[in-house]
Amino acid sequence: MDLDFDTFAELSVTQHSHGLTPSLRRGATGDDCLAPAPSVADHTQKPALRKRLLSRRGDADWRDAFRQVERDPARLGQSLGHGSEQLSSIADAAEAFPFRVTEHYLSLADPTDPDDPILKQILPNPLELAAPPKGYRDDAVGDLSPTNHPAPGLVHKYPGRALLVTTGTCAVNCRFCFRRNYPYDELRDSGAPLEAALQVVADDPSIAEVILSGGDPLSLTDAALGSLVTKIAGIPHVRRLRVHTRMPVVLPQRVTESLLLALGSSRLSVWIVTHFNHPRELAPAAIDACRAFSEAGMPVLNQSVLLKGVNDDVEVLTALCEGLVDGGIKPYYLHRLDRVRGVAHFDVPEDVGLALHAALRERVSGIALPAFVEDDGQGPSKRPAGLRGRASGLTFLLLALGLVLGLGTSCKTESVSDAAGDQPHSEKGDVAEPQPKLSSKEAESSSSAERKPSSGATLPPLESADQVLVADLDGDGAQELLVASGNEVRWGTWPTSAPAPSLHGRMTAEGRLQAWHASDLDGDGRDEVVAAFGIGRGFPKAPLEVILLDQQGSSTIVLPLWKDRGPRNQATAVFPWPRPDGTFDVYLSAFESRFVVRGGVLSRSGAEPRWLESHRLRMGMARAAGDFDGDGVPEVAVGRLYGEDASMDGDLRVLQEDGSFEMVPTVRGVRAVGAQDIDGDGKDELLFGDGWHKNYGKLARYRPSVGRRAGDGVWRVQLVEEQATQYAVEKIDFGAGRLVAGGNGEVTTYQPSGDGWQRTAVVGPSSANGTFALLPDGGVIVGGAAPRRWVSGGGLGAQTPTPGP
Repeated sequence: MDLDFDTFAELSVTQHSHGLTPSLRRGATGDDCLAPAPSVADHTQKPALRKRLLSRRGDADWRDAFRQVERDPARLGQSLGHGSEQLSSIADAAEAFPFRVTEHYLSLADPTDPDDPILKQILPNPLELAAPPKGYRDDAVGDLSPTNHPAPGLVHKYPGRALLVTTGTCAVNCRFCFRRNYPYDELRDSGAPLEAALQVVADDPSIAEVILSGGDPLSLTDAALGSLVTKIAGIPHVRRLRVHTRMPVVLPQRVTESLLLALGSSRLSVWIVTHFNHPRELAPAAIDACRAFSEAGMPVLNQSVLLKGVNDDVEVLTALCEGLVDGGIKPYYLHRLDRVRGVAHFDVPEDVGLALHAALRERVSGIALPAFVEDDGQGPSKRPAGLRGRASGLTFLLLALGLVLGLGTSCKTESVSDAAGDQPHSEKGDVAEPQPKLSSKEAESSSSAERKPSSGATLPPLESADQVLVADLDGDGAQELLVASGNEVRWGTWPTSAPAPSLHGRMTAEGRLQAWHASDLDGDGRDEVVAAFGIGRGFPKAPLEVILLDQQGSSTIVLPLWKDRGPRNQATAVFPWPRPDGTFDVYLSAFESRFVVRGGVLSRSGAEPRWLESHRLRMGMARAAGDFDGDGVPEVAVGRLYGEDASMDGDLRVLQEDGSFEMVPTVRGVRAVGAQDIDGDGKDELLFGDGWHKNYGKLARYRPSVGRRAGDGVWRVQLVEEQATQYAVEKIDFGAGRLVAGGNGEVTTYQPSGDGWQRTAVVGPSSANGTFALLPDGGVIVGGAAPRRWVSGGGLGAQTPTPGP
């Protein structure tokens, strides 16, 4: 199918808040894009109307939609702004397990979110090709064990019931599929598919229930399903039929009046088991499809899989379970990930899962609480998760208390010796006493509270390096490396001879890291790190919190500076702001409302920020301070993503101390800004990228640029390079004679050449946010799947540069 991916990139997500149904409309712009969507109940049809709508759906309608799926992941990757390296990795993963998605399911995604939970479930990931951890195998649940697999397409390992693998086809290929390696060819080679399997069922009077699975059994035509149901109903001792399907989630038009007749016309009691994993999947059409089953006399249950980065959050699970019940669907199972080869990056540790389930139990009623189960193929049935004794009772108790009651300091620190148990620590190294969460008014009075992370042996690698930063934490002249993934920050050293860093310190926050900066704020010769955390993928209800990480002697403490809960808890920038005594406080920019970003000065000892009225700008997200006119007083450059509404291009302005501003010539939206004195004249140059546009596929450009302020206050801009293969400059900086720009596909270095700039190296593929950190010697550390280091001329490089033209 030729899905309109240019339009997909412009889909407007009106509300991704949990508990509300997302409404995505093509071509919407401005504030109307973000109006709250009606609830599930508002959208779903009354029974009589639903029946009329179902009767209008023909078999050809859903089959056309089923055939016209997108199978080319490169097209989706390009629309999301992925670079060539990422597209190649996606293609490799899709070669191992094909990509397939329906237009309906794709419409639920937010194309502007690199961590979108819908895309995470369908987009091929190079991590699928990594060597599997111990315990991961092709047959995760023992389907193919000789004792469990007596005939092609038959799995008989549960007492009283048997499962028929009816087809290998699905409308959408989920990347966490536990049957991704199942030998579906056996269904074709068996001549008359499933005949031998049905004979086994007929010969075993203990089997009272038959489960239709796959693939997705609703991929079969109504005629084929009706024939199969008739054959099963002809076995006297079979009383119940269970149908496991994801069709209501991914292709709701599959549920037709003809389908209901095919499934429900026999003597069998029919139950439907759906697979909703995220509240955003509870679209009105999906709920209507499920209610059609219920109204036809087929109860609907739901089985979710606990997936890292998708639903491993108690707020998300609560919204999912409550939304299911509101839609007439009983949450049945919350399933631990089945450990099949290629899906380990989705795994949620058992202790964390147990704590999440305990938290969920405290938030929802009994009818909304699923059983938390696992199936490792070693027993005759699924069993409650945690019965194998791997969980630490103390860890489980602490996590459960923290998740249920909101206890514990929001930023937690720990040593490697306790990393496996995720036990928060106090300054004395014991388990931290629970402390209540802070309101914004309480933050000032509590800002002097300090928490000290322990350090120890090297921690295991993070799943990804979402952000990287370097800082001289101990003042010895050598740079330590800090790596962030989600809400977790780790730090340590990277010896020049080592292929990978040695990270030994760790802290976690309530929300996702959004902005950070390292500099010597207090003049003690050691860098402090200021970091801001807030809402993001996996952290929908997180507060905005700003902390200071400070090395004191052999210990590192985390000092909370400010915490707030507002309409949109997101920070966009932090950087030093001078004090009269020659030391520095912190400039913070953060969303004041859904669209307006404010800026102000935050004391390095903590307090309510002093907000600057002239620094309030609609979508003024990208910010940097620089002395652009050489008067010794910093100005703040503010880049806007778009203008007064989403149809207007963004701009770049430099805010003056007196509240006035100067405009800098730009092309479209500005996503990244920086400031450095490149030519040594005592005035900072303005570094920025101005090619952002919401239409990634056509108008967006990677455009690193350098602006210089003339004496008359007029800004002159020099374009460094323009690329259509990347849609934005995500980060830009200058050091050791090099300009470095991080796009959404790669990080590139440039050097002055005559009156312009020459590309000198492509340091490597980057993460979608273009994160990198400059080393004093001119080296570059790049984020992504793991931190990588490059140094010009070799010697230290774990990453070999690609020469520029």
